[in-house]
Amino acid sequence: MIPYSDVVSVQPTHEPVTVSAARDHCDLDDNHFDSQIVNLITLARTRLEHDCRRALITQTRVYRTATFPAKNEIVLPSSPLQSVSSVTYTTEAGVTTTFSDYSVDTYQNPGYIYLNYNSDWPTNRGHNNDVTITYVAGYGSANDVPDVAKHAILLMVRHYFDHPTAVSQISMTETPQAYQSLVNHLRTGVYP
Repeated sequence: MIPYSDVVSVQPTHEPVTVSAARDHCDLDDNHFDSQIVNLITLARTRLEHDCRRALITQTRVYRTATFPAKNEIVLPSSPLQSVSSVTYTTEAGVTTTFSDYSVDTYQNPGYIYLNYNSDWPTNRGHNNDVTITYVAGYGSANDVPDVAKHAILLMVRHYFDHPTAVSQISMTETPQAYQSLVNHLRTGVYP
């Protein structure tokens, strides 16, 4: 497997669960902790996205690797894939060039790009991050996010709210088993 990085370049504009829903899940009667709840929702969403390799809300991501693969497809690690904005690479002469002789499969999970018929990947110099794929992933808006994912976020918000530190003098706290079960349900992709 070729080493790669996959990072969010444009964050989602909203979260899959509301502060009101998280407040209710934490059994809070007023808005005193709302600023903390907002941060915990984002933390829980990003953790869930990492744990199950899914982008919940529409976001732009950048996938980087050293070289094109030997096979004719590149699987993009975050799903669901909405579109691919660009594929660029650095030539052996050090020039960044756009590659466009590919098609996109957004129906598979995870999605991927593949070479068009009778095409080959271009030759690049093979340095770290020489191949860059910018793509858009996510279900869309909060209404499109599966309820299973929303519930997993609420479980983690409550867990983080109740246990603001990983270890206390009384006990160590683990991730709730219900959360892990929901992650297993949502998980997609190949894991090292």
